[in-house]
Amino acid sequence: MNLPAKLSFGHKNPDAELPLRRTVTSLGQALRHVVRVSRRLDSEHFRKHALLRIQQQHDQLQLLAQGKLVFDSTETWRAVYEEVLSACTLKRYLSVALVRTEEYWRDTPGDRSIRFNGLLVDYGYYVHRVLIVDDFLWPPKAALPSKELHSWILSQYSQGIQIGLVRVSELEPENDLLVDFGIYGDTAVGYQVTDELGQTVHYEMLFGLHQVQAAEDRWKRLSLYARPLESI
Repeated sequence: MNLPAKLSFGHKNPDAELPLRRTVTSLGQALRHVVRVSRRLDSEHFRKHALLRIQQQHDQLQLLAQGKLVFDSTETWRAVYEEVLSACTLKRYLSVALVRTEEYWRDTPGDRSIRFNGLLVDYGYYVHRVLIVDDFLWPPKAALPSKELHSWILSQYSQGIQIGLVRVSELEPENDLLVDFGIYGDTAVGYQVTDELGQTVHYEMLFGLHQVQAAEDRWKRLSLYARPLESI
């Protein structure tokens, strides 16, 4: 979480593509060699299991070909998220948290990410989070979310993070807005799915201006419903 060191990722490097190109070339050669080996061995068992393993890799490559990085049932995505954010030339992080439980982002990896968001603010980033809160945690007649959740929200606000709030029920007219995502500068968008304990079970990072613009449109629509923490 050493932000100044991470900021060096943003510099252009004309030779940056060379390792990727070399690896892709080597991969193509290895795949052709597998076909030759299969022909020489003439083993149905080898062909069957070679095909299964290559198909698994093929599915991953298809996602990469769409500009996607996908993480299932692992928290390793947070390291990539920090790296990408630290390298953004547009120092902006817009985040939407779909909070259905008080345990949301309350484990060790989640606490680390909250601290990292505070570091971004310290280094001149504009960080704005909209929390979509389940009505169980923030009933329509309640002035504030539950005590524990409200305390967690205030701890972020005290770090200079802008906070907006909206109840899940308030988004019924546009329930396609019930999405947990983040916009990283103008570089990428991250989409997250959490379980009943508020822990990440699936995360996708999509790169490209088109993806960022689509997420910004969703953010603008959501902003029509969200209220600043100061007004609550």
